[in-house]
Amino acid sequence: MTALLLGVTLLAVGGVVVIALAVTSGSVAAALVALAFVIAAAALINARVARLLDDSSDPEDVDVDAR
Repeated sequence: MTALLLGVTLLAVGGVVVIALAVTSGSVAAALVALAFVIAAAALINARVARLLDDSSDPEDVDVDAR
């Protein structure tokens, strides 16, 4: 999971670089496409971090005696 998170983070950073290059070259369409990739990558990062921080998936928190 860490490798996936790293890959998505690099995708987001690369998207920001592409946006900067597209804006400086005057290509608005390319900037919008890159922005869509950055937004998607940010959503994936948010989901992965939320899953990592979720305490409810910890097996030690399960009450075995509760029935």
